[in-house]
Amino acid sequence: GIRDYVRWLEFRRVLFRSIELKPDYATAYFNRAVAYHDLGERGECCEDLNTAASLGSDEAEQAMKEICK
Repeated sequence: GIRDYVRWLEFRRVLFRSIELKPDYATAYFNRAVAYHDLGERGECCEDLNTAASLGSDEAEQAMKEICK
């Protein structure tokens, strides 16, 4: 519903700001990838998973294998 959408917009704003302030923060990329995945945005999801994995996130690397085949 609308509350979920408003929460998503706020979460998205926080994630974008986190990445802006600390572009090497793998967890922010991973969390944004999860949000993109939940919205069905596969391309953006895989892009963020790739970035998170390149920053050392094992969790993102594993998720890439499952999602970004």
